[in-house]
Amino acid sequence: MRKAVRPMGLKDSVTKDYIRDNAVFADAFNYFLYGGEAIIAPDSLVEMDTTELAVPYYFDEKKGMQTGSTQKYRDALKSTTVMYNDKATYMILGVENQTDINYAMPVKNIVYDVLQYGRQVTDLAKKHKKEHPGKQSTEEFLSGIYKEDRLTPVITLVIHFGDSEWDGPMSLREMMATADEKILSYVPDYKINLLEPARMTPEEMGKFQSTLREVFRFIKFSKDGEKLDEYLQSEDRLKHLDVSAAKVIKVSTGSKFDIPEGAEVVDVCQAERELINKAKEEAQDKGVDLMAKLMKILLAEKRYSDAERASDDAEYRDQLLKEYKLVG
Repeated sequence: MRKAVRPMGLKDSVTKDYIRDNAVFADAFNYFLYGGEAIIAPDSLVEMDTTELAVPYYFDEKKGMQTGSTQKYRDALKSTTVMYNDKATYMILGVENQTDINYAMPVKNIVYDVLQYGRQVTDLAKKHKKEHPGKQSTEEFLSGIYKEDRLTPVITLVIHFGDSEWDGPMSLREMMATADEKILSYVPDYKINLLEPARMTPEEMGKFQSTLREVFRFIKFSKDGEKLDEYLQSEDRLKHLDVSAAKVIKVSTGSKFDIPEGAEVVDVCQAERELINKAKEEAQDKGVDLMAKLMKILLAEKRYSDAERASDDAEYRDQLLKEYKLVG
């Protein structure tokens, strides 16, 4: 059964604003690349214009290396230099947020990464042409770059803010319309890098240093009322959660708690409990109202013994409520 299509504008906007925060962005990659060790410093991240990926390269026999005009936009793109194992590495990091599963994710990410590598080749070609006009070898002219040139690694991370397990393809080969291993061996594979709360343990989420920890845990427990209530009672950081993280929780789980206008932090524990208590009160009021309606009908029909029994026997009361179509 296919899921109903839901509007994505608000979800996209909220999750993009959240993940672009350097502390959250660095935390996500520190967990994925370094097991939670604080290797990537938030202040080392440099925001990149996501539209820079809109310029792939191609070769023209008369003009050499040229650029195209296809436009693509990432959710977030940053560059950084890290020192790890006594080695400095410059890299470009991209994030794609998903509140729903995208079954074309491997292809989507390939396009982004290829455009970024194409951009790097184009920039190198322009640089060489400007600095060494007319001095390129045939091979350098054909490729646009020199033999010693190297590209900056691009790593794209998909963050699934949904409460269900990712059931989409994890690689390009999984999308192929053949299971022939010989044929597939000639198809270059491309695997997506994925973070998803549904498959993570609370202990794994504890490796996050930013509000990603609270966001992921809340999303994971959102389908289990008992576990969510236990989490609300045990997590002090939820009592003063950054408003951007609270918004992600709200749009990702469909929770109805209020976020006060102009608030910088939100007590998610209190807000969620107020909703639960309100729901209980409404259910209780509805039950009292239905009971009153049922008693009025039974007394009007002089079903005195049934009225007396219904007041003490919940199962019999439910039977009578259905009999008089007071409930579905």
